[in-house]
Amino acid sequence: MHLFGGVCAFALLLHYGVCEKVSILTYVEWFLMAILGSLFPDVDICSVSQRFFYTVAIVLIVFLFLIGHWMSGAIFSVVSLIPIIVRHRGIFHSWLFLLGLLIAILTFLYKLFPAYKPMFFWDLLFFGVGILSHLIFDFKHKIFTKK
Repeated sequence: MHLFGGVCAFALLLHYGVCEKVSILTYVEWFLMAILGSLFPDVDICSVSQRFFYTVAIVLIVFLFLIGHWMSGAIFSVVSLIPIIVRHRGIFHSWLFLLGLLIAILTFLYKLFPAYKPMFFWDLLFFGVGILSHLIFDFKHKIFTKK
């Protein structure tokens, strides 16, 4: 169901939010970001989301160390432990926490790679609407099943 939400979020943002014409590869990138965002809040349980997150985290940490960003790599290493120490549907299902996380990631990426600001903005925007779709589906499920 969350994948469907990610597809819908992608289509809605693409229809109502993107005014510029971009390459087909950029559309695929945005689609993947929306899909990943729709799965991301479940990173706090043993799932496909969590396995993917830690695969990407390891690659990113190694990359940061290889390019000499020791402090960034160390900080990200510690921060990446958060999903395994919090309860499910805790902070990773809080829109306020996730919004703050997206802003922090965007700020970090802007400082590390300033030439790619527009790309990071759009990628994280699609990732964010994917997250929003996940939270909406979970909220609706919670209301209708009264858990």
